[in-house]
Amino acid sequence: MRGMALRGKLLAALGVLLIALALFVEWAPPSEPSLPETKSFLLFLGATVVMAGVIVGLLREP
Repeated sequence: MRGMALRGKLLAALGVLLIALALFVEWAPPSEPSLPETKSFLLFLGATVVMAGVIVGLLREP
C-alpha cells in the first residue's frame, strides 16, 4: 500500500467503511419489495468503491 496515491487509499478506506456498515449494523427490511436490501446494496457499493480505490491508487500520474 506504500506506493498507492492518497486518493486511492481514501477511496479504499471508504469502501471498507461501507462494507463494515453492511456487516455490523442491523438494517430494517426494505419497505417495498422491489427495493434491494440495504445490506446487499452496501456490500456491492463498498466492494465497487474499494476496487476503484485500488485502481486509482495504483495508476500514478507522472
